[in-house]
Amino acid sequence: MTKFNFKLSTLFTIGSFCLIPLLSNSAQAMGSKPNTDEVKGVAAANTASIKEFTLSPDRPDQEILEAANCIVSISNTTQGGFIVGATFGRGLVTCRTKTGEWSRPSYYDLKVGSVGLQAGLKTSDILMVFIGDDSRQILQDSSIKLGGDINVIVGRRGLGGDFRREGTTVVTYTRDRGLMVNLSLNGAMLKTQPKWNQVAYGNMEDEINLRDILETSGSVPKFLESFLGEIEEAAGE
Repeated sequence: MTKFNFKLSTLFTIGSFCLIPLLSNSAQAMGSKPNTDEVKGVAAANTASIKEFTLSPDRPDQEILEAANCIVSISNTTQGGFIVGATFGRGLVTCRTKTGEWSRPSYYDLKVGSVGLQAGLKTSDILMVFIGDDSRQILQDSSIKLGGDINVIVGRRGLGGDFRREGTTVVTYTRDRGLMVNLSLNGAMLKTQPKWNQVAYGNMEDEINLRDILETSGSVPKFLESFLGEIEEAAGE
């Protein structure tokens, strides 16, 4: 074994062992049933994230927000990227209903895997704008993979009509706060979180089918009202 290969092998081994606890802890947190404070905390973080996006000089074009069929907000995403990177984040999704109103928000998780020599940890806020008549139906699946039949476009100011594609399109925006500046969402997985929805809407189960949250508008728990307010304001309503 050459000296270079030995060093690379050592780097890979050390990086893997450093990353395993992070991924294990994140995965464990993702699968556990939350308490009310955790549910409220995610709602508050994503409400603040939407506001930050809309106040930013590089905010998404109004044309794109007004064309949105669904909006996904993932706040405070933690990304570990040494040799094999993995991003975990939690957020909220709302879609336009058949009457044009924004639906009750639903909780989702995000996972992004990346391969390559990357280092550091960061937190990011991610905004995804789904455009296309099938957006709501796609997001009602228990697990959604971006890419393939779903066009993924990296958002930028002045994108204009370039976002229009045949089929469903997702325009993504990322606000980076850490060392790593690139985050590819092509191949990212969005997964519904029934346990989080159950806690959020637990006192409303008689009037809402948790599987059909994105189909219905109307009253929501108070801690989700502000999130919907920011969405409505962002979309110019």
